[in-house]
Amino acid sequence: MNGDPSLLANDTIFPLIHQVNGQGSIWAVLDQHYARLGLKQLLPEVASAQQSSVLFEKVQAMIISFDTSSDIETQFEAVCGTPDDANRLAALLQAGILYRRYQATQSNPELAKMLDQATVTPRGDRLDLNFQLTEDQIVKLIEQRTFAVRMLRRD
Repeated sequence: MNGDPSLLANDTIFPLIHQVNGQGSIWAVLDQHYARLGLKQLLPEVASAQQSSVLFEKVQAMIISFDTSSDIETQFEAVCGTPDDANRLAALLQAGILYRRYQATQSNPELAKMLDQATVTPRGDRLDLNFQLTEDQIVKLIEQRTFAVRMLRRD
């Protein structure tokens, strides 16, 4: 050990791991830094808006889960500071999804279909972002390198 605190002692992350463990085929819990980075990767247009940086700073963690029992259901759950933060972030993400869907209509129709089916739901201090995809849609999105990792500057 290099003196880092135990994950079991992390009051933010450990309860989220307990919550999501066993709930999907694949899952992850992200800390503040990686939750913000994930949001920026998912919707770069939203990340570039000036007001988004203030809201992104209030995201404390994120749960990502994939359920592959039939189609692939993807859920992102952002843990925000307050219910007001979650509501504001939901409005920003909904606008960003509409904008990204409009952009993708011509260049990436599979991404546009995925975004068209996305739901954003604030729940108290949390925000749920859900997508449902078929295996065929996933293959097409991968072929188009839709989710290829892009390097972002660390703020």
